[in-house]
Amino acid sequence: MADKHVPGRHAEYDRQDESPFRLGNLSLARGEERDLGSHEGFRDWLMPVITARNGQKRVEGTAVCVGPGAYITAGHVVAHLGRALNGTPNAWIARTKGSNDPDDPASSRGQMLAVDNYRSLGSADLASIGTSLPAGGDGHFAAVRWSLRMPKRNELVAILGYPEGTAQWTWGGDTGSDPTDVVLEYPLRVGVGVVTAQQTSWALGGVRPSPGFETDAPMYSAMSGGAVLDQRGRLLGFAATSTEPDEYPDWNGFVTLAGVAFQLEVDLATPSGAKQKNVPVEALLDQFIPYDLDDTFQGKDPETGRPRYCLPDVDESPGC
Repeated sequence: MADKHVPGRHAEYDRQDESPFRLGNLSLARGEERDLGSHEGFRDWLMPVITARNGQKRVEGTAVCVGPGAYITAGHVVAHLGRALNGTPNAWIARTKGSNDPDDPASSRGQMLAVDNYRSLGSADLASIGTSLPAGGDGHFAAVRWSLRMPKRNELVAILGYPEGTAQWTWGGDTGSDPTDVVLEYPLRVGVGVVTAQQTSWALGGVRPSPGFETDAPMYSAMSGGAVLDQRGRLLGFAATSTEPDEYPDWNGFVTLAGVAFQLEVDLATPSGAKQKNVPVEALLDQFIPYDLDDTFQGKDPETGRPRYCLPDVDESPGC
């Protein structure tokens, strides 16, 4: 359960941006949400996390690809993956094929990659997930550009993820060319909102323990771990927790800032099947992850090793 909205210290300088959020051909206003019939432009780096529990296959979360066979998701998503490494895969990353036709059912079909390792970050709601490369994969992949910064209050953001629902597949695929063929109950969804509060501190426990920000963008269950983008299409952070409007006047969600992931390590897959183990996420910058940064991201604390953020300058108010 998310905690209540607490106004940031620059509330008196807030400026509401009334312009719509543009995502490809879409134009969405604050509070709007849309199911995307096509996964084109996202399917190579944004994927659903699927588990088999109690005889049912379900979407449990969303993951962002950060390297060959390496993904980041919300920490609470991997709580459902405890049996994934017992020799019988029961957790997968689904690589959707995509389609330009919103009515084409193949827009939600693709390969299933079994999860073979994961790590949870105890100090924040983040985790890394590892798989092998997709069939025929050579280690190349598309990555979203990161923006290492604290966004301003009332800045428009968009959350992309796969809502909770059932998943079905046929082993071998319809043509036999894919290891599996998956059909999701719900397609990729985007919700738009604004930054309503900022958090620079680290807390002891709780559902929002790390630097991040709150937003009123719609964020449904299993969109956790999804990408939160700015208006230039850059990754600001990862969807963490939310409460729906029936408990609060608006959606109230929390986003873990991207730089917090620097505390994670991943195993990178190779075409040979071997793994390059224990690679810090920070080391993936430039090599795999393009990025921008500003002075609201202050690197790692030399004593704790934790990433540090400060509030952006707003008008005449003191910032970083």
